[in-house]
Amino acid sequence: MPIELALAAANDSTALRKVLVAVSNSEELRYTWERTERTKKLQWMITCGLGAASVVYAYTGVALHHEDQSAKEMTAMTGLPSSDGAPIPESSVEDSRVDRLDKTWEKVVGPMLKSFISICGVDRLKVHGWAMLDAITSQRESTWTLDRLLSPRYLSGEAFLEGKESNMKALLDELEADSIRASEIPSWGSTWTARRLDLLLDLFEDCLSGISGINDMSSVKWVRDDQGNALMPLILSRIWSNLLRALSCLREEDAFTDGLELVTGHLIQIFNRDPTTYVPIAVLDAGGGCTVDVDAIRVGLVTWLFDAMVVILGRDALGATRLNTMEGEEEVDDAERETIAQMAFGSDSNGQATVAGCFLGQILRARTLSFPLQPSARSGFKRLIGKVLDVGSVQGFSGKLLGDLTNQMPWIFAEQEEIQLDVWRLLGEGSR
Repeated sequence: MPIELALAAANDSTALRKVLVAVSNSEELRYTWERTERTKKLQWMITCGLGAASVVYAYTGVALHHEDQSAKEMTAMTGLPSSDGAPIPESSVEDSRVDRLDKTWEKVVGPMLKSFISICGVDRLKVHGWAMLDAITSQRESTWTLDRLLSPRYLSGEAFLEGKESNMKALLDELEADSIRASEIPSWGSTWTARRLDLLLDLFEDCLSGISGINDMSSVKWVRDDQGNALMPLILSRIWSNLLRALSCLREEDAFTDGLELVTGHLIQIFNRDPTTYVPIAVLDAGGGCTVDVDAIRVGLVTWLFDAMVVILGRDALGATRLNTMEGEEEVDDAERETIAQMAFGSDSNGQATVAGCFLGQILRARTLSFPLQPSARSGFKRLIGKVLDVGSVQGFSGKLLGDLTNQMPWIFAEQEEIQLDVWRLLGEGSR
């Protein structure tokens, strides 16, 4: 397919290189991605790549709206004797739909999105991949019609490029205006999203890594902190919120708790990641260092993600729900999860802690920040600790959480007196 060829070309490492360019009105050098294709090939690559939305739209419609023929209809068509059985329960219909979506993801959409996410230096295609992921994980209502896949220009027999002097760019713009946009792809529903939360959270982290492939920061809108630092593209913030909303729709307590644990684990992974692995290449200097405060980026990003969890999932979910698979028992075969459980504050007699307790243990005990912190990073870090403490101070759970923290305070930031005093003050406010 032309789309597969375009994505293969976009991910061709021989057609891409990192180069240093001078910042305007300055002798400072910054990295950028340089594509080696000629203009026509690059335009072909973009045009074909954008057509992926039509493919995803088509497969999504088939997966969502496919209906098996009833036995009577099959008899009418084939002449073979048959009889209708009992009506199919709604749960079976939903399970069948999820199975079809799984196959669509495995064979078509998943590999395609991973190719989009890994692209460097072609911002339109990278953002297009994010937009398709946003569409299928959203909960917005949208209609799907087979007729939308048909090109009015083709059906009407309209000629293309009739004159020798025809403007190719104008034609491409017109065709693009008629084509299916990523936002038209129907949602795959909260049921499928919640059941595949682990897979989608992994893909979200891949999307974060893909931020480094953005060349022109003006090609996408950004979530920014109070200092104006770009934390992540706005469209990725929507994807994170989509996943949280799907989790909030789960009605089974065990399934919700399992999903909450997954989200918590990924939040902690993002906090522990080196921000230079996901910042845009434009903020990397000649030495490979970051021209912005990486600690401010790290703290600002996880603060935004945690705030979204509070708003969408609720304070009680984060402060009063104990995570049942972070207790270090046999079912926990992941050493990282056991470490999270061991570092958590406020665990009960079974070793189970809340989201707030697990996250607080990481941000206070993990050695991921570069001390001493710059003023903006220190202020943001203090604000983050305060928010997590506030969420964790739920009646019936706060006593153990605050007690554990008080007992451990002499060893928390022992070499960073200012930060330790900040935590003491927050702890005192939380104990009132």
